Amino acid sequence: MGGGLVRAVMEDRGRAPVSAKVRAMLDYLELVTVRPDAVDANAARSLLDSGVSEEAAREALYVCFLFNVVNRFMDAFGFGPATPSQARRIGAMIRWFGYKVSKLPG
Repeated sequence: MGGGLVRAVMEDRGRAPVSAKVRAMLDYLELVTVRPDAVDANAARSLLDSGVSEEAAREALYVCFLFNVVNRFMDAFGFGPATPSQARRIGAMIRWFGYKVSKLPG
């Protein structure tokens, strides 16, 4: 995703130029993050019914989990958000290493 597309999604996901699958996955990830008590079989079924594969859902949930853990640690230890320069460096490291270095077993 380019910077303009990310901005569009952040400003108004409903109107951003993304596919229905991407929108459904983002909606589900928001639910998992903000209202985990509302996640149930119906929510998961709705995601899969949108055309998102189980593998794609699993991978997206894994990435979401990693970011949620990092964000909660940052909140717990009083760290503020990354500066734009830090965010670019973090993004470059993620692109370079991918998520393989933190892969869960199975």
